[in-house]
Amino acid sequence: MAVVPGVLLDHVDVHPPHAHPGVAVGVKERLVQVPAGDRLAGAFDLPQVAMPSRQRAVGRFTRPYSWHTCERPGRCRADGSVMPARFQLVIDCKDPELLARFWAAALGYVLEPPPEGFAAWDDWRRDVGLSDFVGIGADSIVDPRGEGPRIWFHAMPDAKVVKNRLHFDVHASGGRSTLDRSVPFAARKERVDAEARRLADLGATITGRLGEGLDHYAMGMQDPEGNEFDIN
Repeated sequence: MAVVPGVLLDHVDVHPPHAHPGVAVGVKERLVQVPAGDRLAGAFDLPQVAMPSRQRAVGRFTRPYSWHTCERPGRCRADGSVMPARFQLVIDCKDPELLARFWAAALGYVLEPPPEGFAAWDDWRRDVGLSDFVGIGADSIVDPRGEGPRIWFHAMPDAKVVKNRLHFDVHASGGRSTLDRSVPFAARKERVDAEARRLADLGATITGRLGEGLDHYAMGMQDPEGNEFDIN
């Protein structure tokens, strides 16, 4: 992982094996301060760490650091290699339920049901002390097949002011990936345009074609709160 001095890092929620599926409550926070002249290197296994949002990395990195956590049960394979950590994607927004419903429809996800033993999410929020989040409605979506990450829409009062540094590429053109050119260009274009129209009907905005002149067809989009994403 290369870190450029002064770059603003966002946060990642990493879940320990015993955590409730998709719920980040109870995850510890640790701020790692990097002195000038130091370097972060190697593989990092942080099963109980959430990097705090809006922390800056500073200095020039020259000396390696690494953490070995294979003593944690269930986190290392027999050969000593580290298993991938589970994570969720967190998106700040003004109206969590609006975006949750839009992105569930866009990605083939579903609204996440409340944890077992609770009739509604607000009951769970009150039980764990999240009174500030009571009344916001559905704010998380999950892949019904259990393959993709949980997505949590975090209610924030601040409006979006700059282009996102992270965005979705929604693959709709066919083939195994965005690099697969086995599907004819005309068919890929037709599928991308159809998906762009479908999502526009759900509240998205079409901003225009991307990659003009290449053997690649993609459409620039914005979700109902103006977050950029692509369909390709």
